[in-house]
Amino acid sequence: MQPDLAPTGTEVRLAELLALRLIATDLSRLPARLSRHHLDGEQRSRQRGQGREFAELRAYQGGDDVRRIDWRVTARRNEPYLRVFESERRQPQLIWLDLSASLYFGSRTVFKSVLVSHWAAFLGWRLVGLGQPVRLLVTGPGIELWLNLRRPADVAAACQRLAQAHAQLAHTHLRDSEAPAVGRIQAVLAGRPTLWMLSDLDHWTPASLDLALPMQRLNALTLLQPIDAVEAELPAVGTLSVESRSGDRKAREQRLSTDSARVRHRHRQAFNERQDSWQQWSGRRQARWLPITSQTFNWSEVRQWPLPI
Repeated sequence: MQPDLAPTGTEVRLAELLALRLIATDLSRLPARLSRHHLDGEQRSRQRGQGREFAELRAYQGGDDVRRIDWRVTARRNEPYLRVFESERRQPQLIWLDLSASLYFGSRTVFKSVLVSHWAAFLGWRLVGLGQPVRLLVTGPGIELWLNLRRPADVAAACQRLAQAHAQLAHTHLRDSEAPAVGRIQAVLAGRPTLWMLSDLDHWTPASLDLALPMQRLNALTLLQPIDAVEAELPAVGTLSVESRSGDRKAREQRLSTDSARVRHRHRQAFNERQDSWQQWSGRRQARWLPITSQTFNWSEVRQWPLPI
């Protein structure tokens, strides 16, 4: 029977992070239903490094570079297969959980911060289970963790640290959200890792993220962006009290009339413009960008991620 591990609520529970090992190490346990509710804008990366030592064949996954398909094997087996190179199996992996204050939010079902904590744990279990060298970086208001994950015991300990970091975020999320210092981020980019960045990008711009993540310092980049439904579309529910920030100014409380079609249109337009900028950025950076609606996330969606096999 398939486990029900869908993230819910406002807290990160250690037992749930530990249970993710079930599906991370055995993808056949993933729910059969593939949710298509993630937002438009997915970008596919171009994998580098042709001419390396061949290691094995594996089945094609959504988002893989079609140039690596072995057409002879594909024709024999009647399904696409890719060539995997030895260097890919030893590629350093970096999981960066950008646990910003803006993540501590959810209009229903689950907080974004809970969801990305589950993603980080899943990736840790998956990559370590495949023998990949993995580093986990967690940043946030008053939070900075640097962990090396080599064995399942390391991932279990990291799950506990993730739960603790989220509990700390519950007390610090009212602080002004600031991006981590560029130098601190670049310090963990040694070895040109494959980077998994888990962030809602609230305190980033394409230009500032370019500075933090120089292209030449990365082998590949997958950006997983959780989005709450109300960030994309305001419901017509009357007047809401919201906080807004502009530059370095302190937060100001404002009244927002969601009954106004004009207000809802401006909200949707601003969201779309911001997402368009990230779509263009990911295309230029040859990155895989996956904006995912938190309320409708289903673990079957990880089949869309460029996971090692």
